[in-house]
Amino acid sequence: MVTGRSLDPQWKPSCDLEIPSQPGNELAAVRAITQSLQPYQINERKLEQMKTAIAEATMNAMEHGNHYQVADPVRLQLQVGSGQVIIRVMDHGDINSIPLPDFPDIDAKLAGKQSARGWGMFLIRHMVDEMREYAEGGYHITELIWYCDLV
Repeated sequence: MVTGRSLDPQWKPSCDLEIPSQPGNELAAVRAITQSLQPYQINERKLEQMKTAIAEATMNAMEHGNHYQVADPVRLQLQVGSGQVIIRVMDHGDINSIPLPDFPDIDAKLAGKQSARGWGMFLIRHMVDEMREYAEGGYHITELIWYCDLV
């Protein structure tokens, strides 16, 4: 996890949407962002990594940040350009109250010594080129960053 601000100080999202904080709505977030990325010829493997990271980050925002309060939607913003794709997943959680996740240990999980949950942040970190978390404008923000050739 890197804490910091957006790479581009002139942040101008090319897609900005809100998703109600309800289980399953991460799929709507993935569809909306994927549709916005259609004009770009992004490598299929990287696109699949993006989908996984977006879904996991959105689920985390709905559950841990917004506590599945429908009145608190998850906001997603997409910025494409300068050889990078940046997706900001924004919730109403307090960045200071979010615990650092344990590194998943499959043996400990199978033995019941570690919760079966807790794979989200692990997956996200392995699907992005860079990740940042910070607070801004009343939101807890998880910024997912990929470096890629954009056509």
